[in-house]
Amino acid sequence: MLKYLIVSKVRVKILELLLTNPNEVFHVREITRRTNEEINAVRRELSHLEDSGFLTSERRANRLVYFFRSDNILYQDLLSMVYKTSGLGGKIVKNKSKLGKIKFIETAIARTQDPHDLKNYIKQITRWNRGNLQLFVRNKMWRKVTRVNSFITYQVLQNMLFATMYGVALPILSLLTGSLYFIAVTFVIDVLTIIGFALYTAMRTKRFETLTSFPLTYFLRWVQLVVFVKCFFEVVVLRRYRISHGSWETVARIEQRT
Repeated sequence: MLKYLIVSKVRVKILELLLTNPNEVFHVREITRRTNEEINAVRRELSHLEDSGFLTSERRANRLVYFFRSDNILYQDLLSMVYKTSGLGGKIVKNKSKLGKIKFIETAIARTQDPHDLKNYIKQITRWNRGNLQLFVRNKMWRKVTRVNSFITYQVLQNMLFATMYGVALPILSLLTGSLYFIAVTFVIDVLTIIGFALYTAMRTKRFETLTSFPLTYFLRWVQLVVFVKCFFEVVVLRRYRISHGSWETVARIEQRT
């Protein structure tokens, strides 16, 4: 729809990119890759949009990044237009006759609460692990094959396998052989495997800067292991937290949104 109102196709692509990803920031080269346009044309349109008050920029890690200004008077209108014609919204509007009685709210916003430090991250994954183990044990998810059961079972079993390998099997093997060889080899293989997945993801998304976070990602993998073992003993062995009485709508979360 925007292409019928705006002459510059580069400007249209930039607006669609930024408006369909309102919580992200983009540097010039990434915008160039995602829009598949010439970098000079992208720079020119970014400058024009910033001067017009649609975009704002700031420096992060020696890079100038851009994002759409949510306080712009036309933000909600442009957001509505893009969501009706692009991505999932465009598909829903286009095929609404086939979907039955369904209403698309183009201004709906999905909010996330990402942990901002290690303490909050541990609290978050503790809640997730307890929840997964609650579901796994209470509903005996290994008995019936469904998509949900398979996903939860996979989450639990992969953590159990990881914990058993490093917490039981490898220590016993090292004691029997009197060598740390197997622990060292397993650790190297594990690191290389994670690096391989990270590199594959970076190549597919063309976001190679994400590789710089690998050391932190691998550290959090071990944090996740420790938290899972703790939650396993709480829920399965000690039979605590078998039923949740809490609520997501806490006072702190409500105040954070307002």
